[in-house]
This record gives sequence, structure tokens and C-alpha cells, in this order.
Amino acid sequence: MATAIPSALLDLQAGLKLVYDLAASGDNTVDLFKYLQKMLQTDANTACRVLEAIPDTWKQVGRTDPLGLCELYLDLCALPSPPEVRSQVLRNLGPAMEELLRQGKSAKLPAAGRLDELWNTLQQGEINPTLSCAIIETSGTLMASLVSRASDKVLNMDQRLRGWGDMLFDCLDVDNVRLTPDSPPESSQLTPGSPSTHVTPPQQP
Repeated sequence: MATAIPSALLDLQAGLKLVYDLAASGDNTVDLFKYLQKMLQTDANTACRVLEAIPDTWKQVGRTDPLGLCELYLDLCALPSPPEVRSQVLRNLGPAMEELLRQGKSAKLPAAGRLDELWNTLQQGEINPTLSCAIIETSGTLMASLVSRASDKVLNMDQRLRGWGDMLFDCLDVDNVRLTPDSPPESSQLTPGSPSTHVTPPQQP
């Protein structure tokens, strides 16, 4: 037990250094994905801490193009991981997509098919209140992404918008305890009462 704490700290420091080095060098995020993929198999807590540091580190070194980060986060969401990790990934993904929208680079936003894969993955995994709230927080950005890419002719856009509205309405329901931070851990699986099942995922043409 005495050696576990120093080892965890060393792993965290190594991960944070890798994030900074890759950001400063302008390198792509392939090496960062490989590192996080391996870390998720051995130490999800360290992986989550490293994920949390990525946005601020990118800003610190002056990186302004979030395209690579969007791809990184979507790839990470496809990996088996605890709800806490997916929650952090979503909280990173939302601002990265918002930055693309702010820069007027809607053509570089994730395609509808990638967002379809994201929602399907979330539906197949475990959920806790933290992830549930992250889904709610990110959903508006995802819907804005679909709306901004009108040229993609996303099918059933009206239905998706109505579904998103239904999801937000359910958040105001006092009986929907799974959306509150104090929800009990028993609600671990995505069910018809959970947020992602109310948002109709984008479909392939």
C-alpha cells in the first residue's frame, strides 16, 4: 500500500507532462489517445485527471484549433470506461465543439454519423448522476452542431429537436431523481427515463 500512492502520483505527473509536450509540439493527438487507452485499462482515476487537464493545457500553449481534440474525445467515448471518465470526456467535447462553432468552422464539426455512434455508445454503458448531468450539459451543443450542418440534410431533424425538448422538460421533473447529484447509485443502467434515450440519435442516410 505504501508504494501505491507514489506510483499513482508518478503516473499522473507523466500523463500531465505528455499532455503538455504534445500540445506544445503541435503534434496530433494519436499518442495521447494511445496513452489514455492504456491508462483506462490500468488506472481510470489517473486517466480522468489527465483528461481534465487537456483543455487548459491546450489553451496555455496557444493551441486554438480544437478539431483534433474533438476527434480524440469521440474516439475515447467509444472505449469501455467508467461513467466518471465518460462524463469528463463529454465535458471536454462540448466546449471543443462550441469553439468550432464560434470560429465559424461548422464544416469541421463531427459528422452526424459520429454523433450517432456517440449516443449509441452512451446507451449501451453504465450511467450515474454525474454522467447523466454531463449528457444534459453537452446535448445542446450536439443539437446545435446538427442544426448548423444543414447541408448534411440530417434526417428527422424536427423529431430530434422535439426529443431534445422532451429531455430538457424531464430535467425539471422532481421525480426524475437520476438527474440530481444526490441520486442513489442503484440507477446504473440507461432506461427510458434517462436523458440520452430521449434524444433521438442522428441516423445514417
